[in-house]
Amino acid sequence: MIASYLPNSSIKTLRMTCKPLCNTVSLRLDRAFLSANPLNIAVFRAIADSERFRHGIEEIIWDDARFIKAPLGEFHIADEREDLWIDEETGCPEWFVNSCKENRKDLEMGNYPDQGRIEQIALIEEQAAAEPPLKIFWQYYQNLLQQQEDTIIFDMDAEALEYGLRRFPALKRVTITPAVHGWLFTPLYETPMIRAFPKGFNYPIPRGWPDNPEGTFTPEATPWEDEATRKDFRGFGIVTRALASYADHHVSELIITANTLQTGLNCCVFETHNAQYTDFAAILRKPGFARLDLSLLVCGQERTGWPAYRDGLLRRALSGAHGLEHISLSTNIEEDPASDSTIPWSAGGRDQLVPLRTIFPVDEWKSLRHFSLSGFHVDKDDIISFLFALPPTLRSVYLGFLYFVDHGGSYRELLIDMRDQLDWRKRDPADRPVVSLAKPTSYNRIGHAVWLDNEKRRKIRNYASPAHTYTSACNPEDLHVLIPRVDGQATMGTKKVTACGNSHWLTGDWRYPAFPSRPDYDWEGIENGARDSISCYWGNTSDSCSNWAVGGLTSHDTRWARDTNGSPTRIRTNYQTEHVFEGQLIGDFFDWWLEQGKIKNQRPIPASASSKFPCSSSEDYFLRPRAYYPWTLDGKQTAFINVLLSELDVYGQRANRPRQIQAHGQRRSIAACLKRWEVWDKFCSTYEAIYGHFGSWDNWHRQAGYPAGPLPSMQDEWKEYIRVVLDSFVLRARDTFDFMLRERKTTHLLATDPPFDGHWLSNRFVIRMFLRLSLGCNNMDASRV
Repeated sequence: MIASYLPNSSIKTLRMTCKPLCNTVSLRLDRAFLSANPLNIAVFRAIADSERFRHGIEEIIWDDARFIKAPLGEFHIADEREDLWIDEETGCPEWFVNSCKENRKDLEMGNYPDQGRIEQIALIEEQAAAEPPLKIFWQYYQNLLQQQEDTIIFDMDAEALEYGLRRFPALKRVTITPAVHGWLFTPLYETPMIRAFPKGFNYPIPRGWPDNPEGTFTPEATPWEDEATRKDFRGFGIVTRALASYADHHVSELIITANTLQTGLNCCVFETHNAQYTDFAAILRKPGFARLDLSLLVCGQERTGWPAYRDGLLRRALSGAHGLEHISLSTNIEEDPASDSTIPWSAGGRDQLVPLRTIFPVDEWKSLRHFSLSGFHVDKDDIISFLFALPPTLRSVYLGFLYFVDHGGSYRELLIDMRDQLDWRKRDPADRPVVSLAKPTSYNRIGHAVWLDNEKRRKIRNYASPAHTYTSACNPEDLHVLIPRVDGQATMGTKKVTACGNSHWLTGDWRYPAFPSRPDYDWEGIENGARDSISCYWGNTSDSCSNWAVGGLTSHDTRWARDTNGSPTRIRTNYQTEHVFEGQLIGDFFDWWLEQGKIKNQRPIPASASSKFPCSSSEDYFLRPRAYYPWTLDGKQTAFINVLLSELDVYGQRANRPRQIQAHGQRRSIAACLKRWEVWDKFCSTYEAIYGHFGSWDNWHRQAGYPAGPLPSMQDEWKEYIRVVLDSFVLRARDTFDFMLRERKTTHLLATDPPFDGHWLSNRFVIRMFLRLSLGCNNMDASRV
């Protein structure tokens, strides 16, 4: 009775105390792990050989993540030259040292799951406290790498899988994932290999599949004919071959999942006939097959017309699963990947839309109970039509990370149409499908989203405890991602900037006070008023349609929400600390301006653009600390980019109150806000400081003579870059304003709508004139627009 409440780790200890307990108390084993590691294979085979345990195994989890010899770049290619750079302090390769440091930064920032579980935090802190010399980690890591290579050469993991299929009579599910290692000290699964890691083991977290670390770049699907591509997905090939070739297994569920990582199975496997596709289709055709979860890597398809969907092979394979009860399809798609949208706030042109029936043979599925779609360009009418065609057996629907194309609707319109056009409300309550939604946030963190279920409970997954979430009656579009903190205190936050595939941020005294995550937490007066002089970014619920001026409100905004009893009440709108100078501009200087010779969404669009300085060189010169570079913070050597980040400032004297009643209103107020001297002075202060740092870098480079090679004047490039950024902002703001006016004219007859006429007379002839940034800094060229 007591043993039934114990975890397996405690049961194992209990069994070792005496023989009677060993004979009466059994481990609860219902799944077994496999990977290219001899310990995992040995435990897997031991379970398969045990008459006590083998009959209870229902799932095999294939860990498709592999340790790397050198870091993988944007094209998922290892750069062997990285091993030549040795960290003088530790004697380990610099890439290994940097990976371990990034892991520690994530721990310091609280960027790990289950932050709300006290016991989990205690275990993490215990692991982090045990920190042997990094040299020991590197030696252990090399042993793991060598064991992995030996296993792959002799296909020992593939042979073990074939053996297990014959030895596990209750096996019904096989899961393939690259996410087993999770985060440092918090793995997704504690495999035998991971459990055997020495305490405090810090190592580059392996992923296996082409991955998107922290949203820094997006891996693309490469041709399946390439051997290198197929090697990335070795586990998929092994599993499908084993399941297709052994007909007597009872596997009815195949789960190929990225577990919210920005990756998936390369979708090009569905473009042409190949051995892996043939095996995959054969598995789905097997009688009794009931569940398929499929994460796809699809980026790059937007430029070729989505052949992985349109060529029909995927649909043909799905058509073979006549008894399917559960289907889940997710991708790593990004919003507007081809930048071909024709209207603001759209996720792309209609050419990006692939009708759902092109992929899903819904008429073949008479027993479907669950449908899940995540990471797709969609049209709400297409979704409604598809949902209407699903069988009455449907019990749950998940729609997440959807991007609505031009004139394709929105989440709000989709929900309204689901309520009004589907007959689900007329069904017996027990037969109604439960609907769950997820909407991505602007916070650059894997798995971070606004989650909504059928009862309209908002769950903001920001790795905070339940005490740091807030339930409100607003739309998901209105929610903000905020740093959690306790009432009455200002948590010290940081600005994370991405540059050339990596994240950069400052800790310690270089952090800044974060505003509350809960809008009912006070800011004024906390810590004896120490933070009162810092202004914040106010959300807006104002009804004003004709006054977007910065001073339009004299106090903070409020909005309606529900309290803990469910009663409506007025609370202050969500808000957060803002830097005067947007920190990501620093990262984009390296990512866009130097690497690509332009900025994102530049106006006017440049006729041609070429790289001024590649990211590979920026990594060496600016983004990594080197023993022979003089850049320091607090007397400690640091990367040059950290010197730039140290110049970021926050608002003072409550200068910024953007109005969010319309998106363009926000741009209008930002422009007006920047033109306030107390704000522009802070902007110039950061700009000039960074300008000076680049001048120091230019001088040092000329005098030191290392490293050799052509290099543009970074000070001049920074000056031109910021000028282009500001001018493009103004031009895009004007374009958006004019577009809104044209759209309103087509939907409102001015002669018959005097209120509308009055609002837009004010906006057109008074407000639009403020869409300019004419102020300058000492070392800044005058505006060209």
